[in-house]
Amino acid sequence: MERKQDPPHRALVLYYGLGSPQQEFKLRQLLTRLGIRWKRVDPRELTQTVGSLAGLDTPASGPAPDSVTPPAESMIVMHQLSDDQINTLLGQIRQSGLRIDLKAVVTEHNRAWTFLDLAAELRRENTFMQRFMALRSLVKKGENLLDQNPASPELTLALAEAKRQLAAAQGPDEVDMRLFAAAGQKLAVLLQQLEPAGPGL
Repeated sequence: MERKQDPPHRALVLYYGLGSPQQEFKLRQLLTRLGIRWKRVDPRELTQTVGSLAGLDTPASGPAPDSVTPPAESMIVMHQLSDDQINTLLGQIRQSGLRIDLKAVVTEHNRAWTFLDLAAELRRENTFMQRFMALRSLVKKGENLLDQNPASPELTLALAEAKRQLAAAQGPDEVDMRLFAAAGQKLAVLLQQLEPAGPGL
């Protein structure tokens, strides 16, 4: 009886821009131990789509690679990893001391993006997440100060607007970053007036 062949293992990690050959070797070792294939994205491939780099699509011609500015950040893009594999990989990356700035998973939405465009979007998301966390921290501090200064209509209004912006950021619509930043700046100024050690956004 003919033995049925196992299906090919499709789990793959694309990586780019690790800081040194030692970091690259450490990541490759880690992926090999986990049974995950890897592919290094060369600077000449930055204008290829994520799908083509992952082997899903045929490579297409794009802008000349030497006419684009390569990302400064290190990056991994995971394809066909299970949730357990993703959690294990990210945990081992943290434990090993590997520094990887941007992380993503190949999706139907981003597979048509160039690797360069995906890096730009991840950078934007990281910046927004930092601002989101900073504003959330300001709101928490503001609520504590409001308990001590209940008769502060300015702080009450600033907190209400900051909370509106945080709620909007978690909704489906695009966030107006000018309003988001303005809410954080106003709250930060008020907190500094009430307590000079208040954090900034």
